[in-house]
Amino acid sequence: MNPAYEITSSISEKIGEVNANLLGNPLFLHHLFGYHLLR
Repeated sequence: MNPAYEITSSISEKIGEVNANLLGNPLFLHHLFGYHLLR
């Protein structure tokens, strides 16, 4: 299989996991936004 495709699908899986965590954890979402605003 194409390595770039594997990397892309891996990243999209991670994004899916993160999105699920964000939906389930408002405190984490708030922390994430705070972290981006501070950078």
